[in-house]
Amino acid sequence: MSRHILIVEDEKKIADLLCDYLKAAGFRTSTQNNGERVIAQIKKDPSDLILLDYKTHQVMIDKQVLNLTPNEFGLLKILMSQPNRVFSRSELINRVQGYDFEGYDRTIDTHIKNLRKKIAQKLPGQEIISTVYGVGYKFSASAD
Repeated sequence: MSRHILIVEDEKKIADLLCDYLKAAGFRTSTQNNGERVIAQIKKDPSDLILLDYKTHQVMIDKQVLNLTPNEFGLLKILMSQPNRVFSRSELINRVQGYDFEGYDRTIDTHIKNLRKKIAQKLPGQEIISTVYGVGYKFSASAD
């Protein structure tokens, strides 16, 4: 059975793009363009994950808020934007920081480790962020 992802986004083009990527990765998706209608929709059709209009900077898994730091949120947003695409450490750092980060590129490993730990608390036994050794990280969009 595929996992259900609810996309809450008021810009139709963005919602459609996210749906296309997630459906191609084997997820069942639905969209909602009005945040005030989300609760009613969830009651009718529960979601395994809710993607909110990335402005709230909030991620929910199984109706529970996943408390993320700004860097963790940024990493998850980037990884989920292109499921199964491998991002290098330096690319992730530069995209999260918004500029050429002068720091050590292995600092991304710590952020990924913390993000995985937080996700594992909500989705035990599921590894949704994979390491591609010698290259970087990807959002593993395989549905259970």
